[in-house]
Amino acid sequence: EAVEIKVLIAFLTEAGLTWLPKNKYEASHFIVGVGLSITTVEALKALQNGNAEVRVFDDRKRLFHPKVIFMKTAKSEHLIVGSNNLTFGGISSNHEVSTLSERNALNDGAFSEFHRHFDCLRSLGCCYEPDAKFYREYRQVKIQNELARMIPPLRLSRRVGGNMREPSIAPAKLATLGEFLEWIAQKFQIEIGRAHV
Repeated sequence: EAVEIKVLIAFLTEAGLTWLPKNKYEASHFIVGVGLSITTVEALKALQNGNAEVRVFDDRKRLFHPKVIFMKTAKSEHLIVGSNNLTFGGISSNHEVSTLSERNALNDGAFSEFHRHFDCLRSLGCCYEPDAKFYREYRQVKIQNELARMIPPLRLSRRVGGNMREPSIAPAKLATLGEFLEWIAQKFQIEIGRAHV
């Protein structure tokens, strides 16, 4: 029933679009983060091919990390705010939480502020429509797959009723969180200083 949809989302993949009927793409306005290179080209192009307005938020200094969906019907307006990205895990398998609010006299200001914020973000120079140059230069990094390949998973204990986790790896070779983060940075060639860890 939605006649207008606005989405602010940090990460977007094709699997994360399954909630949105294709006949609603034309009524949709997306601002999508491309930080960490998790967002997929396929998802962006699918929306563009369906005549959605799509803009990528490409701020090299700060991570774009919102998760908000606005929907307007002929009779009401709703905001969904939560922890989940629009990815397979975010909408189907992760532990996430979201809240749904219908516009009323008490929360009208929050809805107005959302629209102001959306328009403000949309007007920034780091928020633009992905074009041929963007698609030539953007390189998706499947960070989840790379991490899973490099760090063996933890297996749940088979003990009945137990929530205990038994590590499937040898005792850690990295003594501190800082050392672990530096190791991750080296694997992904991220430049960080020890003082920032």
